[in-house]
Amino acid sequence: MSDIFAEVNCKQVLTTENMWTAILTGPKKKNFFELLEAHTKIFVENLAGPMKQLVVLGLGTDTFTNMKQEIALRTMDELPGVIHHSYEYSTKALDMEATIAKAMRGLTSAEFEGVLHPVFEEDEFTLILVGGFLGLCVGVAQLFLLF
Repeated sequence: MSDIFAEVNCKQVLTTENMWTAILTGPKKKNFFELLEAHTKIFVENLAGPMKQLVVLGLGTDTFTNMKQEIALRTMDELPGVIHHSYEYSTKALDMEATIAKAMRGLTSAEFEGVLHPVFEEDEFTLILVGGFLGLCVGVAQLFLLF
């Protein structure tokens, strides 16, 4: 059951595309873009490496700072249009299906039921009625077949 639950979730709900869409358009997108901006600026500084002092001297501090900002802004602008190229890699690298299945297998019966119960909760009354009806049908069939 853990494997099936993980497979269904990862193929229908927790897809890489859905996760990236939530990151890029969801309520926390500002936080993500701030983080991306900060790391892009650090990346540019690291890219300059030991030549950073020479680059800053040649361009000037303000120009170097503006260049880092421009690269960060362009990265943020372009990311939504190119992120789809990473979906296959991200899916393989994250291997969410195996991770979820393994975690679900480690749950106790009560914990496992706690995870699955909300899935069936809205249809619980219907399931009870159908179960009762089927039980009644089987009971009536047994009554006529055995007696």
